[in-house]
Amino acid sequence: NQHKLSGINRLKEGKVAAIFLAAGTGSRLGIKMPKALFPLFPEKSRTLLSILCEKAAFTENVVGKSLPIAIMCSEKNRQEIQQYLEKNGFFGLRNVELFEQKAIQHPSGEISSGGNGDLYHFLEKAEILPQWKALGVEEVSLIPIDNPLAEPFDPFLIGFRFEKSLDAAMIAIKNEEEENKHMGALVDEGGEIRIL
Repeated sequence: NQHKLSGINRLKEGKVAAIFLAAGTGSRLGIKMPKALFPLFPEKSRTLLSILCEKAAFTENVVGKSLPIAIMCSEKNRQEIQQYLEKNGFFGLRNVELFEQKAIQHPSGEISSGGNGDLYHFLEKAEILPQWKALGVEEVSLIPIDNPLAEPFDPFLIGFRFEKSLDAAMIAIKNEEEENKHMGALVDEGGEIRIL
């Protein structure tokens, strides 16, 4: 497929980096650990983070190049994620940096992660964006930590976006369940795509 070949070439040329959004604390899952370290397959010690790292390492081996990855953590979970990655040899990845999303205080007094809206501000503040620009990175794959089906460096999607000269591209599935109709839905509002 032409899109996939184009994506592989972009990866080999070092034009793509990935960001894993891993600032979640796991509170909605009822766990007292970073969401990234949630044991998806406990019998095999596989976590949400390990699955994404293993996929990225596989792609690195296929393209024969170290691919830059930044992992957005929170002040609460950065140390635990750093230790986990070190303990597991970064799953063979050679170019991983962690950066922090700052916490916000709600009117109720509760403190939580600030959400993903300021992602690029924190990436710039951590001086990762200038490094990536110097390396020739032109696009970023953005991966939420709670999607173990995601491919951090999907050659088809990368090539499709590049070949079509799109500003952004994403993979979605059609939701036909009424009860989840508005959760994370892509909608067309007057010719503009929005996420609900």
